[in-house]
Amino acid sequence: MKNTHKSLLARVRFDCEELAALLGIALLLFCGVRGAVRLQSDSLIGSFLTGTQGVFAEGNPQTERIADRLGKRLAAKGIRHSQAALSNAVATRQVLLKRKTDVQIRHGDGTQESWQMSVAAEPLLVRPVFSQKEAAFELDAERIRQMLQERVGELVPPVDARITGVEERDGFLRITTDGVAKEGDVLDEAAANDILFNALQDGTEHASLIVQRVSGQLINETERDLGQLMLLGTGRSNFAGSTWARSQNVRKALREHVNNTLVTSGATFSFNQTLERPVTTGNGWYMAKVIVNGVDLVMAPGGGICQASTTVFRAMTNAGFTAEERKAHSLYVTYYEEYGVGIDATVFPGAQDLTFVNDTGNYLIVQAYDDGYDAVVNIYGTSDGRRVKLEGPFFSGSAPEQILQGQKKLSSNDIAWLQGIEYADGSRKENLILSRYRAIPRSLPQKYLLHAGAGEES
Repeated sequence: MKNTHKSLLARVRFDCEELAALLGIALLLFCGVRGAVRLQSDSLIGSFLTGTQGVFAEGNPQTERIADRLGKRLAAKGIRHSQAALSNAVATRQVLLKRKTDVQIRHGDGTQESWQMSVAAEPLLVRPVFSQKEAAFELDAERIRQMLQERVGELVPPVDARITGVEERDGFLRITTDGVAKEGDVLDEAAANDILFNALQDGTEHASLIVQRVSGQLINETERDLGQLMLLGTGRSNFAGSTWARSQNVRKALREHVNNTLVTSGATFSFNQTLERPVTTGNGWYMAKVIVNGVDLVMAPGGGICQASTTVFRAMTNAGFTAEERKAHSLYVTYYEEYGVGIDATVFPGAQDLTFVNDTGNYLIVQAYDDGYDAVVNIYGTSDGRRVKLEGPFFSGSAPEQILQGQKKLSSNDIAWLQGIEYADGSRKENLILSRYRAIPRSLPQKYLLHAGAGEES
């Protein structure tokens, strides 16, 4: 009796599964199979078939029975296919329903994200295709594209800028442009779609996609030969938390003064020269805090200009230039920690400047802008083949032998970096970037302990 009971239950389950499968086929036909027209909507049959794995297992006798009844219903619509073709279509869909792949996206800023693309969780990834010539279930490439777009979101593409003229102003050259060249993110959507499609089609467990960070281009539309205008180096800093007045000064320094500076071959770039006129409220500068006498914070016109000079210093360092004149702040400033702790430069017109010599043999163009609370400076020019590697930050307890000051180790209030430059002829040069503050936060060395010795190459 017990075995008979189990047999009866198994038969009931068997019949229910077959009935459910046939109802799904009916829904498929109801959704609009017409002659040679492809069925585009798979919502009803897709959600149903996900739960009928046992019915559609390849080689299962029920597959043939379901295919037989499917054939009869298709025939009523004027569509005829062999039993083998319909059985293969039914079995194929079940195989596809089991497909899934772990997708990893690497972004240009170094961040990564991952998710699992599962056909069982998204049955609309499979669509039915029934016509006089076709009887199949296949992956829907358009649906894959939509899912990828939803996941990645709207990417901000790079922005190009056109140079429309060159003018001399207050003793130095500036270019005129229709805007600022900005980097952006680019994903090869066609290639990405193919990668995901093939991963699901072939049963590949992992798929990797790369969103590339691409620099904007400067396009020279003048008659003057300015060279290739490749991006040689970028500097960044962040001024979030600044007062409104300080933020305005940072933006003014970047947009109106640093931006579009043209440096001829052999000439010296001077940050103070880009300011052009005295830093006064009458010239559009706001009152904000500045460091005076190395220790005092006082209100003065232009407080925050050093955010721009610090960003320029980082750009020229990354581009492989050595500062002719540069001084770190006497007080450690938290605004300058992000993107290069210890790589900062203070300026004060008439007393302290930031300078470097253009030794590339061609023009250099300095562009600057603010992106939210990020300050960005880009240096464009013709590459002479030099390569740059930055190592650091180093503190008194983590400094390697080559950056010791004579026989004396770094002080507890020092932050140091090594700038290594390799030129096209194979010659090398190492420059020490040393910033000595009155004091630094005690937690700072420990915070960067894991980063000590790390290098960034450009």
